[in-house]
Amino acid sequence: MAPAGCCCSCCCCCGGAVAAADAARRVLVLLLLGVLSVGQLPGALATEHYSPLSLLKQELQHRQQQEAQAGGGCSPQSGDWGEQYSVECGESSFLNFHDSDCEPKGPPPCDSLLSLNTEKILSQAKSIAEQKKFPFATDNDSTNEELAIAYVLIGSGLYDEAIRHFSTMLQEEPDLVSAIYGRGIAYGKKGLHDIKNAELALFELSRVITLEPDRPEVFEQRAEILSPLGRINEAVNDLTKAIQLQPSARLYRHRGTLYFISEDYATAHEDFQQSLELNKNQPIAMLYKGLTFFHRGLLKEAIESFKEALKQKVDFIDAYKSLGQAYRELGNFEAATESFQKALLLNQNHVQTLQLRGMMLYHHGSLQEALKNFKRCLQLEPYNEVCQYMKGLSHVAMGQFYEGIKAQTKVMLNDPLPGQKASPEYLKVKYLREYSRYLHAHLDTPLAEYNIDVDLPGSFKDHWAKMLAVKMTFFFFTWTRGSQFNTKTKDGFTVNTKVPSLKDQGKEYDGFTITITGDKVGNILFSVETQTTEERTQLYHAEIDALYKDLTAKGKVLILSSEFGEADAVCNLILSLVYYFYNLMPLSRGSSVIAYSVIVGALMASGKEVAGKIPKGKLVDFEAMTAPGSEAFSKIAKSWMNLKSISPSYKSLPSVSETFPTLRSMIEVLNTDSSPRCLKKL
Repeated sequence: MAPAGCCCSCCCCCGGAVAAADAARRVLVLLLLGVLSVGQLPGALATEHYSPLSLLKQELQHRQQQEAQAGGGCSPQSGDWGEQYSVECGESSFLNFHDSDCEPKGPPPCDSLLSLNTEKILSQAKSIAEQKKFPFATDNDSTNEELAIAYVLIGSGLYDEAIRHFSTMLQEEPDLVSAIYGRGIAYGKKGLHDIKNAELALFELSRVITLEPDRPEVFEQRAEILSPLGRINEAVNDLTKAIQLQPSARLYRHRGTLYFISEDYATAHEDFQQSLELNKNQPIAMLYKGLTFFHRGLLKEAIESFKEALKQKVDFIDAYKSLGQAYRELGNFEAATESFQKALLLNQNHVQTLQLRGMMLYHHGSLQEALKNFKRCLQLEPYNEVCQYMKGLSHVAMGQFYEGIKAQTKVMLNDPLPGQKASPEYLKVKYLREYSRYLHAHLDTPLAEYNIDVDLPGSFKDHWAKMLAVKMTFFFFTWTRGSQFNTKTKDGFTVNTKVPSLKDQGKEYDGFTITITGDKVGNILFSVETQTTEERTQLYHAEIDALYKDLTAKGKVLILSSEFGEADAVCNLILSLVYYFYNLMPLSRGSSVIAYSVIVGALMASGKEVAGKIPKGKLVDFEAMTAPGSEAFSKIAKSWMNLKSISPSYKSLPSVSETFPTLRSMIEVLNTDSSPRCLKKL
């Protein structure tokens, strides 16, 4: 991030081969350090001041003579260094997206980095020195020219040379603010992966703030160093101070991004809105504004923001990707597909879009198409665990167990580094692999002859259940399969729910845990977690088994009776059975749909048809989890199911269990492409 009025930070005056870059670096090092004599005499810099400016002038004269003799040389580049880039180019960004505002206005330089010669350095330095286009310029023209040379070196990526240059000047004038500031910038740009660089950069910038406490660009620069180190609160404080001194669209956007990273979406939205009021044409700020809506469950508002970002930047891949994801969450498969496709037309190798589109296609049942996306994703990123996991899942769902287990094994072999948190995919995959192997072993065994609940050990199911923690944030239901829970906030309270037993009146089972916590800025985190044990699982299984036996007996009576009361009793038993199933463990979106399908199928078997629809904004599983008992859940569900007697014609349909007696036959029919027949009937 360059300070106001300084364009050096984004300048890449010229590119070149590695060898040329190294050669140029050696030339400048020799010039600036006095041709190795300084390295041999450590005390030399303390006693003598080698003026880089005078050395460069001597080199310039020498080079001009050589070029005159050779009769060649590249023509001077049009415009000075400071004019090649737009004002926005001086901004470094906290954002993860590529900001295309930072583009050269003029033609690219004709020279390689080796040709970043003294003439060009002096020309650029002289230009920005005369116009004082660098921070904390002085009233001394000679000092300004030497400072300008160091800033040109920073802009050229020669950070070590710039640091040496500033250090030489500071030995002569220890409180030269521009040199302190420039050295801090150079340390930061050397790379924050080295904590020493970060500490030195922060030290220098803090010195500048002590000397010049009313300059917003210094607070902004320090915030850029603090944020990658994870010191977000300190970075926010610095940006707040900068905004107080001189508000700008850029500062609000940067602070909004930090709030977004901290998951404070409401406050982040306010900052992005402020930024857009000061400068409407900011596609990245508009995108992030949309993401603050998305993460709070305001999908329609998010979609409008993403569309506005695309109006401002028609080739904005991340906006198309986010738009596709928002449409997917709304259930608009066609619009989501179109948005993902537009993103991939702009960049066919965009991994995140391939991953998201693949997951959408998988959950839509288009396994072949999903698999193509995951394979392409892995060609581009061989160690992408999400794509590898989903590739294995897709193969298994298609009955290709060998390929599926092979892909799952690759995820298992990708052990996290010491101290690194394991990914959700890594934690889940060993259970998925064993489940896949179990299914493969029973492909041709009649379904009635094996029971996975009996065959797999209780500890296996217990551990798998603990992998399915549910996290709901800001009252918007975001279901995750990971185990992260309440890691950011501590103050609050916890409530444990109880589930009453029908089998043993007066007995209660553990339900789920609700935790409401807050933080210092007033955010509320509403979390739901179900922790199960083998003992708890067995209690629920016993309850479900008792209900199933009762349902079987009542079903036989219903066949011989036409009494309405018998049909209503059977309906209540079906809903009660599913009530305990929902409360046993947290469900993914897919398994919740299957549970609801069980309700519909069981009711059909009892002669009833569900004519109603699930009310908008309702989740059947969450209704069951929050109901005080099975009777209350049955009453709620029947209020919108609109049960009707089923048409007798359904009896002419073939039996599912007889038509598809094995897992192999089920997998085959589920992977049959029925779209041509369906379209023909339409």
